[in-house]
Amino acid sequence: MPRLDPAAQRLAFFVSGIDPKSGRRRGPFGSGVFIWRDWEKTPQRQHVYAVTNYHVAIPNNATIINSIRGNGGHSEIEINFDDWQYDVAGDDLAIVDITDLLKPDDWVDLVVSPYNKLVSRQFASEYELGMGEDVFMVGLLASHGGEPVGRFGNLAALPDEKAPVMQGHERARPSFLIDMRSRGGFSGSPVMVYRTQAGDLSHMIYQKSRPLPRHTDMNKFLRLLGIHSAQFPEEAKVSSAEAAEAAEASGDPLREGGKIHIPSGMTVVVPAWRIADLMNNSYFEKIRIAREAGIDMHSSKTPA
Repeated sequence: MPRLDPAAQRLAFFVSGIDPKSGRRRGPFGSGVFIWRDWEKTPQRQHVYAVTNYHVAIPNNATIINSIRGNGGHSEIEINFDDWQYDVAGDDLAIVDITDLLKPDDWVDLVVSPYNKLVSRQFASEYELGMGEDVFMVGLLASHGGEPVGRFGNLAALPDEKAPVMQGHERARPSFLIDMRSRGGFSGSPVMVYRTQAGDLSHMIYQKSRPLPRHTDMNKFLRLLGIHSAQFPEEAKVSSAEAAEAAEASGDPLREGGKIHIPSGMTVVVPAWRIADLMNNSYFEKIRIAREAGIDMHSSKTPA
């Protein structure tokens, strides 16, 4: 694994909320990633989105986004819960437009993934993404003071429409499978795929395989593969009476021969192209058009 730029630690943000009954802060519930998209006719300006999982944001009534600043401090953005966009029958995704909530100094420290650096279906095909690609993710280690940490692994399988995988919102969807361990708090973490010239073995497996591409950029990239959604479950069996007795003593109703589901070392990732699909829905499109036309969506008036 190559050494990362220290700014990679700020790739992820954390998601929290306020308990509507007590008014107390709750969370953080998980992680997320910022994505920016150029204005259509003014590429020097950007629309900015916060992306996380449906199961992180919606059931928890998430309204606070906490990002890490370059000096090690934290910056918070409060959002309207009703502004989250998601597809209940779709992938484990929730997205909110935060462009108008950003202060000028937020841009100094914000690490945002460009829209054109998301892995698309076309990119995956053209670059022949496959088994063994190097990946890493950055997310919340909840028991470590709320600071971001990295996890590292390899691509195990591409999304397959004929073999959908259970995502974190308990719906089976075509997903990347990654050989990478995780733990609570990493849901919503950005998963990056990268390739270096020294790390590509695709031309060495078979003696008669195709030659290396002439343009060396083919073997060097860093892209957002998607976001962490879940760990592929494994089934474990209680194999002894002693274990069952110990579980029962602690209040767990397990019995010998009983089965439980435990997380495996296989991470389930929502493909980045599904993020792009949701960002291109009519709701976000209307906001982008209005913003670029100078229309204030909050007051529905055009500034003089």
